[in-house]
Amino acid sequence: DHHIINHPSNYENCIIVNNQKGASYHNKSLSGAGVVYKVLQAYDEKYNGKKGFYKEFEDLAALGIVADAMDIRNLDNNAIIYNGFSNIQNEMFKGLLEQQKFSIKKPDNPTKLDVMFYIAPLINATIRSGTDEEKLAIKPFCFLTQKPIIYLANVMEDNINEQNDYVDKIIEYATKEGST
Repeated sequence: DHHIINHPSNYENCIIVNNQKGASYHNKSLSGAGVVYKVLQAYDEKYNGKKGFYKEFEDLAALGIVADAMDIRNLDNNAIIYNGFSNIQNEMFKGLLEQQKFSIKKPDNPTKLDVMFYIAPLINATIRSGTDEEKLAIKPFCFLTQKPIIYLANVMEDNINEQNDYVDKIIEYATKEGST
């Protein structure tokens, strides 16, 4: 995401970094939630006939971008935030906004400041220091570090049916982690 990696990774797992030193990607301040959103968008455009399923997650991408205090001068971040906050679909996000209606004037269309000061701290506090019961309560809503892991492998379409040691390692690792 927006972090700069100063040394090569020794991890066996894949790391996506959009904040490269080159100028090929314009948004150097995209959070991890934004990166996942962009991966879903690219997948939808390439393999799903541009049906727009990725927009179902725009509210969570917007929440992640604001909660991670990303540079909102970036037009791409602003577009995700505007569209996401204009169409909130995640039930937990809606519920948190409704619970904060004494502080938020328009819970159905919050501002960046509303989310930054009244919603993000609630989620972060629960994840960092909530009880096991509280953490369990928010887990199904896939906020921040509670999100399920999606394992991806970039394989050339010509070779998709051939044996691939890297794909086998990803499948083995995902299976070991309890993914289906």
